[in-house]
Amino acid sequence: MLRSELRYAIWVAHGKRDAYSGDRIENFEDLEIDHIIPKSTDKILLQEKISKYDLGTDFNLNSLANLLPTSKLLNRQKSHSAFNESSERFYLAYAKEKKAKIEDECKKAIKNRKLKEKVQFGKSYSIVDHNEPTFNPSYFNSDTLIVLNALLPSKFIELGSCAIEFYEVSNMITLNHDQIVHLIERSKEYTLEEVLLHYYNEKSETAFVIIGTSSLHLKKEAYNQLVTILKDFLRVYVEFSPRFKMFMGIGNLELYQSRECYKMTTITSVEWDFIISYAAQNDHDSSNNNSFYFSSNSNCLIAVNSDDPIIVFTLSPVFERDRVTLIWHLPHKYDRKFIEDDKVWTAQRTLNWLLQLLKNNKNLNARIETKQSKTIRGSIFSRIRNSFR
Repeated sequence: MLRSELRYAIWVAHGKRDAYSGDRIENFEDLEIDHIIPKSTDKILLQEKISKYDLGTDFNLNSLANLLPTSKLLNRQKSHSAFNESSERFYLAYAKEKKAKIEDECKKAIKNRKLKEKVQFGKSYSIVDHNEPTFNPSYFNSDTLIVLNALLPSKFIELGSCAIEFYEVSNMITLNHDQIVHLIERSKEYTLEEVLLHYYNEKSETAFVIIGTSSLHLKKEAYNQLVTILKDFLRVYVEFSPRFKMFMGIGNLELYQSRECYKMTTITSVEWDFIISYAAQNDHDSSNNNSFYFSSNSNCLIAVNSDDPIIVFTLSPVFERDRVTLIWHLPHKYDRKFIEDDKVWTAQRTLNWLLQLLKNNKNLNARIETKQSKTIRGSIFSRIRNSFR
């Protein structure tokens, strides 16, 4: 079994790619190291190949010049079978080219491990609050055995994440937004210790914990530090979470299919037809005096700022019989800063405008109907009056 530093060095030196297929090997766990000349080769045949290929007297089956990175699938397919002479020569030469780089990467990996073994984490705490559309606020908290580094939700970006590194076990756990929210929700019903701890060995003072989709054993001190740091992080995450919905004016709107769309309101199909008709009458060519104009069709309504090429809001319909549910789309992350300048609208502002537009239309229709009714009644009375003359 090759030690982990050597496997890592071979992986990095070859650009994290399968030497045979050229495909990326994204995860270190999916990496396997293949012997070009199979390990099952007998000694006599091996000596013949060393001499024939001029590999040198120091060559053996575990030499760097005989090792290549590959995926588990390809390695299983190759198994103990040997290449033909032409392929064998090619791959041996290829492996030899990477030997120096592998040795350098291996030295780096070993040095990093030794440094990590030598120095424990230190105590530190910080929260940096960015007010930029492309940056999340950051959270950092560490003790002697635990480091938690995280991105918090902001008014521009809803999703945060965190990474927890453990000194004792040389391991790291990552949590996405949904996993963090799940921990928060579970912690409302149970203590965080009850959520995390699944077994505690009194004899060895070792805790078996499950966080997100990961599990690990921690010594008592590391476990206590984890609980303390994680409690503080979840508290801060709860404080930052409402910013996004408040800034975007989402309120209690329900998500629709993805995090980019929200169910805004339900109207009649007649009202939707009116909105599309109104948009068509106020498109780019007809709304020179308006602060925004429309680009629309029966399946989408987009309002565009007249001064800047910025989308004010986007709505799309979901049809169900004679009802239409309007879906509000989040602004692009680079445009969200314009909400502060009132050039891009929140969900609430869009809803208020829409309801006012429909109300004005109803009032107009009501006045037209009243006027028509009076005209009809007037003409009837006139005919009756004239009949008596």
